[in-house]
Amino acid sequence: MTQQGLAEKSGCHFSYISDLERGLSNPSIEILYKLSNALGMPPHEFMKLIEQEDIDELI
Repeated sequence: MTQQGLAEKSGCHFSYISDLERGLSNPSIEILYKLSNALGMPPHEFMKLIEQEDIDELI
Protein backbone atom coordinates (compact mmCIF):
# COMPACT_ATOMS: atom_id res chain seq x y z
CA MET A 1 0.00 0.00 0.00
CA THR A 2 1.25 3.48 -0.78
CA GLN A 3 1.46 6.30 1.73
CA GLN A 4 -1.32 8.05 -0.20
CA GLY A 5 -3.50 4.93 -0.06
CA LEU A 6 -2.94 4.51 3.66
CA ALA A 7 -3.65 8.19 4.19
CA GLU A 8 -6.94 7.96 2.30
CA LYS A 9 -8.07 4.83 4.14
CA SER A 10 -7.07 6.12 7.57
CA GLY A 11 -8.19 9.72 7.17
CA CYS A 12 -4.69 11.04 7.87
CA HIS A 13 -2.74 13.42 5.66
CA PHE A 14 -0.17 11.68 3.46
CA SER A 15 2.62 13.92 4.77
CA TYR A 16 1.80 12.76 8.31
CA ILE A 17 2.07 9.14 7.17
CA SER A 18 5.47 9.99 5.69
CA ASP A 19 6.56 11.60 8.96
CA LEU A 20 5.49 8.50 10.89
CA GLU A 21 7.39 6.24 8.52
CA ARG A 22 10.55 8.31 8.91
CA GLY A 23 10.21 8.49 12.70
CA LEU A 24 9.59 12.24 12.73
CA SER A 25 6.20 12.01 14.45
CA ASN A 26 4.76 9.87 17.21
CA PRO A 27 1.20 8.66 16.65
CA SER A 28 -1.52 8.92 19.26
CA ILE A 29 -3.60 5.91 20.24
CA GLU A 30 -6.37 7.26 18.01
CA ILE A 31 -4.03 7.37 15.01
CA LEU A 32 -2.75 3.85 15.71
CA TYR A 33 -6.37 2.68 15.78
CA LYS A 34 -7.11 4.41 12.45
CA LEU A 35 -3.99 2.95 10.84
CA SER A 36 -4.74 -0.57 12.03
CA ASN A 37 -8.29 -0.34 10.69
CA ALA A 38 -7.00 1.01 7.38
CA LEU A 39 -4.66 -1.98 7.16
CA GLY A 40 -7.51 -4.37 7.98
CA MET A 41 -6.24 -5.74 11.26
CA PRO A 42 -7.21 -5.46 14.90
CA PRO A 43 -5.26 -2.82 16.84
CA HIS A 44 -3.64 -5.43 19.12
CA GLU A 45 -2.20 -7.30 16.11
CA PHE A 46 -0.92 -4.02 14.66
CA MET A 47 0.80 -3.23 17.95
CA LYS A 48 2.41 -6.70 18.06
CA LEU A 49 3.98 -6.06 14.65
CA ILE A 50 5.23 -2.67 15.76
CA GLU A 51 6.75 -4.19 18.91
CA GLN A 52 8.44 -6.88 16.82
CA GLU A 53 9.60 -4.23 14.34
CA ASP A 54 7.95 -6.17 11.52
CA ILE A 55 6.01 -3.13 10.35
CA ASP A 56 7.61 -3.34 6.89
CA GLU A 57 5.50 -6.47 6.27
CA LEU A 58 2.40 -4.30 6.29
CA ILE A 59 3.36 -1.68 3.77
